[in-house]
Order: sequence, then structure tokens, then C-alpha cells
Amino acid sequence: MSKRGVIDRYEGDVGFDFERNLVKVMGDPDCLFIISSCIKSASFVQEISRRHAIPIAVCYRKVNNLVEMGILNRTGHIISPRGKRIYQYRAVLENTTLQFLDNRVEVSFRFRTGETKRFQLKD
Repeated sequence: MSKRGVIDRYEGDVGFDFERNLVKVMGDPDCLFIISSCIKSASFVQEISRRHAIPIAVCYRKVNNLVEMGILNRTGHIISPRGKRIYQYRAVLENTTLQFLDNRVEVSFRFRTGETKRFQLKD
């Protein structure tokens, strides 16, 4: 089953595309490493790239996509010796649970705000 097929069968009453975006990145190991690096504390792209052996250009592109999707937020920055801003990023999630049950997949997201969202992907 393709990612597109899974997304087309998305069912839930969440009111926005955040959960759909998370489903899209769940199949991308680089994105999962990036998100997990930013859950407990803010991280710089360079740190994430080094820690997970993700090429720096790929890491920047995926971090920017995750920011656009609303999964990561910029939380601060430093100024490099060359005068360039280097941003820190933090995930809006506290944790995620994925369960495979009979003919469906249940996904639960707990946000740093304490809010929890759940939805299902069905056959």
C-alpha cells in the first residue's frame, strides 16, 4: 500500500492537517530522527546532522519541511562567527503512540501543551 493510499483512507475528526503531516513523515527515518532529537530539548540542525549521520543539506531541507508542517518550531538562535543566524528547533510533540489493531492503525499524539489527539487509519 502506498503512502498516498494510506493518506486517502485517513479518518478522524481533527480539523487540520497536522496529523496528516505526521503520518507522511512517519515513513521517513530521517524525519523521525530529527523529531526525536527535538522532543526533550531544542537542537541545532548541525547537531542533528552529526548525531544521526544525515547529510547537512538533507537535514536542513527536512527540518524546514517539518517547520512548515507545524511539527517543529524555531525556539531560538545564535549568531555564528560569520554573522549568520543558526536556529534551534523543538518538536511540538511530547510523545506519539502507534498501534496496529485488526484492520486499522490507531495513532495518538500528545503535545507539549498536554493536549492529546487520536485518529485511525482504516483499510
